[in-house]
Amino acid sequence: MVVAVSGVAYLVTRGNGKTASPAPVAVATNPAVATGVAISGGWIDDWANAAKSRRHISLLSGSAKLSDYRLEFQAQIETKAIGWIFRGLNPRNYYVTKIETVTPGLEPTIALVHFAVVDGQDENRVVVPLTMKVRVDTTYKIRFDAIGNRFTTWVQDQKVDEWTDSRFGSGGVGFFSEKDEKAAMQGAVNVVPLVPKN
Repeated sequence: MVVAVSGVAYLVTRGNGKTASPAPVAVATNPAVATGVAISGGWIDDWANAAKSRRHISLLSGSAKLSDYRLEFQAQIETKAIGWIFRGLNPRNYYVTKIETVTPGLEPTIALVHFAVVDGQDENRVVVPLTMKVRVDTTYKIRFDAIGNRFTTWVQDQKVDEWTDSRFGSGGVGFFSEKDEKAAMQGAVNVVPLVPKN
């Protein structure tokens, strides 16, 4: 995961070194159209201090004060899961979403899992089985929106989950892995600020 996140950090930050001012994107509560400027900045590697938490989190530093945003990326599951965090207030308070392998094999079964980490403790994990056919080498196209208290995930351009929670109103976005989980990122990672329409 460290190698994968380092590659992501390179892809996201390899521009001309200038930091663009993010342009908010107006959105509706249904699928939004992202046309703004992606957040730039470096990655804070080992944001959760893996030696103590047994988790690895890389946080996009330019996202730390955002509340509403879209995350888009593509990745393959190398072992167990692809995970990301959002509304990361600090290493003890954030939300997690993952695509996990439920049954391994050439055509594995997968599920979307989401939960909150509050004061360092995992809240109840919600598991949403995904019925889409995938292979062990599938590249997952992920789009995730955090708008107000509503969080929506698309996988392969299909809306697969929507849930609400009001505990954390803002905070950074990044990538998450637990013990033995590893994902291989494919291409660029985009994080775009969103502004809900009235």
